[in-house]
Amino acid sequence: MAKRAKTRRGHGEGSVFWHEGRKRWVAMLDLGRDASGKRQRVWRSEPDKPSALAALRAMQAAADAGTDVRGARRSVQAATDDFLEHGLDPTRAAGTRYKTGHYCRRFADALGHRRLLELSVRDVEDWLALVAKEGKDGKARATLVEARGAASQMLDHAARMGWLPPERNAARLARLPQTKLKRERTILQEDDLTRLLEAAADDWYHALLLFVACAGVRIGEASALAWTALDTETGVVAITRATRVEPNGALSITAPKRGNKRRIQLGPALLQVLQAHRRRVIEHMLANGRPVPDLMFPTRVGSMPDPSNMRRLLRRVQREANVSLLGYHDLRHTMASDLADRGTVPVKVGAQLGHSARTAQNIYTHPFAEIADAGLDRAESLVGKLHYLSKG
Repeated sequence: MAKRAKTRRGHGEGSVFWHEGRKRWVAMLDLGRDASGKRQRVWRSEPDKPSALAALRAMQAAADAGTDVRGARRSVQAATDDFLEHGLDPTRAAGTRYKTGHYCRRFADALGHRRLLELSVRDVEDWLALVAKEGKDGKARATLVEARGAASQMLDHAARMGWLPPERNAARLARLPQTKLKRERTILQEDDLTRLLEAAADDWYHALLLFVACAGVRIGEASALAWTALDTETGVVAITRATRVEPNGALSITAPKRGNKRRIQLGPALLQVLQAHRRRVIEHMLANGRPVPDLMFPTRVGSMPDPSNMRRLLRRVQREANVSLLGYHDLRHTMASDLADRGTVPVKVGAQLGHSARTAQNIYTHPFAEIADAGLDRAESLVGKLHYLSKG
């Protein structure tokens, strides 16, 4: 049994003593006996006596306020598991819930063994520093904000459950570590964009790259797009789903980012390219004895394109075209900038790109058109410049 030093009573309800085995000061709050007659005690260890006295007072105040201080021994892992099962906001977009769950699991992997009430700001900052060093060039600030936000949501859930005083949310006080410098988005001129698309002329996914550049959709939305979502008579395509990478690496279908489903008007030239690509897909699948998928841009075996393969495609065509992009999202920035230069009203640009309703209401004053057609003229001009399309 651990040897105790001099014991100090706190308001007759608890005590503070030196724990020889742990080499720390311990604050103990006595909650009396439960219905079965078992004595209930809550323990908290601190590095020095003043901290232990402060911890005892905090536990007493929490108990007086009706907080379930018996959860003081609850671990970060247990709180995370409960948050992932019961605490994730079901009204948030699927992608947002996925990222929150991802970083909560990583937080628990690193600090799950710690007790909630022993979790410190330094613990959170040390974890964020490890996350910041990942990858070739480290993580961007936006990624660290997401990671810290996920940890904070989990700790807020613990506070709602009465396991943690609200002021003990260490993630809210944690500072972000130094991150890599943020690279500016590349806005391509039309000639540069034409060279980029020409470089992909013979690739299986050339139609996908052209569609992303002309329609301004996200690469995940294009990868999950079904052929039946396109009305070939009117040229209207419905953006209603996107690709998501599961923790095990498998691909699944989810809603677009922030649930922003929309319809986009395509021009005749782009529509012809998509129809030609569809015929190519059908011929390839039948020639290889495979069923024809409903996907607009399937792989050669009929599955959804893997994001890593799409990134490799973009890196290759960038090198050949001698242009530099951060990723497919630069094509959306390019389109938005080009539409603005052409005098397109902001509300139509937002509808084309799929901004959230909140963003649209805060920035724009006009309602969305029923069908977004802001990119119609631009797509016609761009497709008409592509030499490889005129060869056939």
